[in-house]
Amino acid sequence: MTRCVHSALSIIEKYRLHSPPTVKTLYAMLLGEGVLVCSYRLAGRLAAVYCRTPDDVAVLAVRRGMPPEQLRPALALGLAQHALCPRPGVYVPGLEPPAARRELERFAALVLVPPGALARGDATADTGRLADRAGIPVLLAARRLEVAKHFGV
Repeated sequence: MTRCVHSALSIIEKYRLHSPPTVKTLYAMLLGEGVLVCSYRLAGRLAAVYCRTPDDVAVLAVRRGMPPEQLRPALALGLAQHALCPRPGVYVPGLEPPAARRELERFAALVLVPPGALARGDATADTGRLADRAGIPVLLAARRLEVAKHFGV
């Protein structure tokens, strides 16, 4: 099992997620992990930016006014960055190496659709159906199905 899957499962267990988390639940999880979340007027297509300072202050700035269907994945990816990127720095989505991006997406997908929320038939479902049912982007649905196939969760 990869570090991202193990870390996501630890978070899922810690917060007792049995169903897809709401925006409010994701905010509470981030706060519980010591991440300050603020809304900000971000430029371009950025949904969120994560920053960790050398003295371990973690901040996730999310685009102000995002609808819940965009905010949930942004918050889950911010939680993934916090869990998987322990060094100080500014983490901007899309600037990571592809392998690191894939791990962040797997973590976020697992948190957004925890094992208890993945119905028996979903593990073999197509990504579009899972994305619609779970209210997540198709890319994260594909990552969730990868985790189910490769790791059985």
